[in-house]
Amino acid sequence: YTITPARRSTAQAIKIATAHLLGDAFSPYIIGVIADGINANKDPISQSYALRIAMMVTAPFISAISCGCFLMASFTILRDKQMMIEKINYSSNSYYGSTNRNSPAIETQQGDTEDYYLGL
Repeated sequence: YTITPARRSTAQAIKIATAHLLGDAFSPYIIGVIADGINANKDPISQSYALRIAMMVTAPFISAISCGCFLMASFTILRDKQMMIEKINYSSNSYYGSTNRNSPAIETQQGDTEDYYLGL
């Protein structure tokens, strides 16, 4: 949405790698440490309940962090989108020339230049 088309695949790869590093690599260890802290008993039923409690404790915490990140991003999304569109218009004008009518930066009859660049 706010990343130029030429860099979208790189941004997606970084996002997926970060999610897997944080989610797949560390989460089982963190859940296990919390469960062991709740219950040191070796009984399988007690350990099962401790794992359930550990997952119920961490889920709201992680959700609150995610909501905070989305809230912070919502304050800048419109400005970031406008900057991306201006960057694309500048790049296409310097490539095609600002007076060329075949330039993709020229608005269509419906005025949907913005949608053209976002791939919508």
